[in-house]
Amino acid sequence: TSMLITPDLFSLHWFYLAGAPLLLSNIAYVIFAKNLLQIRLSTHPKLYRSAQLVLIILGVLLLIGLFNNHWILESARFGVGLMMSYSLIAAVYRAYEGSKVACFYLVAIVTFFVIGSIAISSSDLEGIYTIYVEHIGLLAVTAEVLLIGLVLGYQFAQIYQEKEHNLRMVEHSLQIAQHDSLTGMPNRYALDIALEKLDKNAMLIVLDMDNLKMYNDLFGHKKGDEMLQMFAQVMSTKLGSYGVLHRMGGDEFVVTSDEASFVEHIKNSISETIDAMRKSGFEDAGVSFGISFMTETGDAEKLISLADERMYQHKRRADNKLYRHKRRDDSV
Repeated sequence: TSMLITPDLFSLHWFYLAGAPLLLSNIAYVIFAKNLLQIRLSTHPKLYRSAQLVLIILGVLLLIGLFNNHWILESARFGVGLMMSYSLIAAVYRAYEGSKVACFYLVAIVTFFVIGSIAISSSDLEGIYTIYVEHIGLLAVTAEVLLIGLVLGYQFAQIYQEKEHNLRMVEHSLQIAQHDSLTGMPNRYALDIALEKLDKNAMLIVLDMDNLKMYNDLFGHKKGDEMLQMFAQVMSTKLGSYGVLHRMGGDEFVVTSDEASFVEHIKNSISETIDAMRKSGFEDAGVSFGISFMTETGDAEKLISLADERMYQHKRRADNKLYRHKRRDDSV
């Protein structure tokens, strides 16, 4: 329509699109500025409704200009001014509220506003060379694009930092959810997850510490907590990669291992742990335990039930306890 091709071919002299792209870009820019500055109806109702009003006015100007070629360019000029004014006011308001993105964007929109105001209010400027209004408009757009690029770069960096922070918070929450606060060992929830992943060669050992109640009663719960912490720390170290120690709660622990062939190493780890505890002041420390194998049950729930049952059998047989005044060999 601007090059008169449509009027010549179809004899349409009432439809003119020369300024339509500019009005459409104004509409898109207002939406962009509103989203960039995070203007929501719930948080900034006046600015949000102002943006809606500006969009309606720009839409009306576009419709009028499409069917009135005498108005389309003036409508585009007015639309640019309206768009710049709204964006500037919104940026100032959000910057005043403390938005860093708005502060950076304010630099861009002020630059655009100053140069753009000259572009829409002048036909040309005389100097050494004639500077046409289109040149000023291009300069305004170029400056705006460069500065907004910096704003968006900052915003993307901020989003990345927030994402990394949220990931760390999720990992921290997961760590808390799956670990016992006293001993730092994986807890019952983590054990349930581990049980789902056990393969057919896995084994499980339920351990119950002896005489914890006695230490609590005679020396206080602080001493009992120290006993639990020492057992967990030493036992976990002794196990190494052969198994994972979980605290079920109270004086009960569970070891899971992917290989049944590790059973002797784990038994030795239990013995060495009790030795270390006795040498460190817990002379009456002891452990009763029960072992079960996945090949016996084929089911994780039955695996822990069987090991628990054998642990209680072990506890009832005082003469078969791993440590009760002296070291003994144990078999389940």
